[in-house]
Amino acid sequence: ALTATFTIGNKVYLTGGWGQTADAQRFLYEYDSETGKWSSKQSMPSAKCFHSAFSINGKGYVVGGDST
Repeated sequence: ALTATFTIGNKVYLTGGWGQTADAQRFLYEYDSETGKWSSKQSMPSAKCFHSAFSINGKGYVVGGDST
């Protein structure tokens, strides 16, 4: 948990979070609301938890948080 999400068009992106091994995660998942399917995307450059995410003009941003 402790993930952050943002949307671009009809897609929702789920970023980072706190893993089962009690550490920040680099995951990036995409949910396509038209197909109803999740897909794994290229991992973020650094692990994040307790972070925020947003989109502007079709680009997603993940900011702040903790990487440990």
